[in-house]
Amino acid sequence: MSGNEKRGSGATRPGSREPDFRAYLPAECGSDGYPFVWHSDLKYAVREAADHRCIRCHHPYTKATSTARGEWSPCDAECDHLGDPGRLVHIHEDGPGIMLDWPHHADVPQRARERHEYALELIEKYPGEDERRIEAQWRILTVHHLDGDKANCRWWNLAALCQRCHLTIQGRVVMDRIYPWEHTDWFKPYVAGFYGFRYLGQELTREETESRLNELLALELASANEPRGEASLTQNQPKEAE
Repeated sequence: MSGNEKRGSGATRPGSREPDFRAYLPAECGSDGYPFVWHSDLKYAVREAADHRCIRCHHPYTKATSTARGEWSPCDAECDHLGDPGRLVHIHEDGPGIMLDWPHHADVPQRARERHEYALELIEKYPGEDERRIEAQWRILTVHHLDGDKANCRWWNLAALCQRCHLTIQGRVVMDRIYPWEHTDWFKPYVAGFYGFRYLGQELTREETESRLNELLALELASANEPRGEASLTQNQPKEAE
């Protein structure tokens, strides 16, 4: 398979074919703009490659562990979204009992972070209490096309992101914009794969991209250092503003 070689343990892909990560022609896509194989193979393969976890905040998500509509899903030690909407629950036979909850950090950031930290302390203080757990709100795992083109299913264009990270990234990342600053770690392999395609015309696998990461990332810096007007650089600035 090209690109997303890694697979997670919770395989849920209904199709049996190996995913074909590439750009698809209009005739290969449906009326929704997605390739026909998107709904049967590709999106599942991307989630599996990420081990069913958001590559940005690391929240794990599967339908088996979430509530019916996917609103609430359990956190684990790898989660990195302190202060975002969540709750501490006590699991009963009749369902979860809410012990503590906190709103979005944009409302009252300090209070949300403090309540989340307190919930983490309680979990750590009573490690044997398996019926207690922290759950995050609306972190359903999605797959985001980084350049916005649904037909472009090259591996570097497909990021497994939870619902909240997806909405955040969607408004910040514009692949075609010149960005002369260092990228966040999760984004580096994806944008490096894009640079290999954009500047070198090479279709690199993820393994090849990661082995040449610094070389490929430097391609954008070289482009950014070419003479250009101040207005142009200012316009192109907000590519990856996390």
